[in-house]
Amino acid sequence: MKHKRIISILLALVFAIGLMCPMQADAAVKISKKKTTIVEGFSKTLKITGTSKKVKWSSSNKNIATVNSKGKVTGNQTGTCTIKAKVGRKIYKCKVKVISKWEASVLVEKYVKKKYPSCWLYEYEPLDDYGHIAICITKTQGKINPYMFVELNLITGKAYFRNGRAKLFPKLPKSAKIWK
Repeated sequence: MKHKRIISILLALVFAIGLMCPMQADAAVKISKKKTTIVEGFSKTLKITGTSKKVKWSSSNKNIATVNSKGKVTGNQTGTCTIKAKVGRKIYKCKVKVISKWEASVLVEKYVKKKYPSCWLYEYEPLDDYGHIAICITKTQGKINPYMFVELNLITGKAYFRNGRAKLFPKLPKSAKIWK
């Protein structure tokens, strides 16, 4: 009888400790992006979260984009492909669109044209070695004046609207995300 009582108390203690320290469920495994845009010649890194298992990366078209063992995707030429991450038997996918610098400039122009339909892309040129280009947008076709200078980060897709924004383009924010 005494043994049954001790066993009952021990079982109750074990049960109580189990309630105080619940077991954590594994986090859902997922890929960091389901779709993304990369400018030709630049890279982005995709990640798999929620697992400690080894990830095997692959590209559906290595001519368009390649991926290394750490998920770093590099845009080789314009087009679309799928980057796959295999974890165990499950495959996670990210649709990758690779665009040229010119196409990136046109995306900025389209963004501005939504609010100012008469705007035109005047020119674009490399700004530095870190993936920035300078874009000049005018309010009238064929003329450089008045203008707005835009600095576009080709890696992040973020545009920074400069000179002339407040006076000539008041509806535009100081910066905008052009693509993800």
